[in-house]
Amino acid sequence: MTQSTTAAPALERQGSIELPRSEAFAVRDRVALGTSFGAFTVTYVGPNFLRLFGDERVEAQPPRDVHHLRLAEWTDDAALAPSLPHDASLADLFAVLELGPDGPGEFVGESNTVYRSADGGRWTPHFYTRGNRLGFGALPFGDAVGWEPGDVFLAGAGS
Repeated sequence: MTQSTTAAPALERQGSIELPRSEAFAVRDRVALGTSFGAFTVTYVGPNFLRLFGDERVEAQPPRDVHHLRLAEWTDDAALAPSLPHDASLADLFAVLELGPDGPGEFVGESNTVYRSADGGRWTPHFYTRGNRLGFGALPFGDAVGWEPGDVFLAGAGS
């Protein structure tokens, strides 16, 4: 059963954080099965994530601010995306992952997500944890499953 959202979603702005400078990396290397991020080990990488983002090289990033928002109720992309101030990047998603549970990310099962264009469409690359297992996925914009309460969305602070 799919749900539909017509009102603006209940996004709870958790704040902004200055992400530290990050080094350049190849996405495929960072998401290789068995790779560790603190206490979490990559055990799943979805085929969409690899197809769309696996061959990307993320350039070094200076320190930067990102907003982090937590979803309070189920919603879909059409209602959610216009509420985010600016898209965050894959570099931001990985920087939040590197900060671990002490950072703004969610590390008890919910998704940590950014919106990105790829392959002519809009996608939602994300990571999530299950115990000490770490997974990566990418869903197409408008996927009928939607987003659950507790999911975290990153939004660039913009200029």
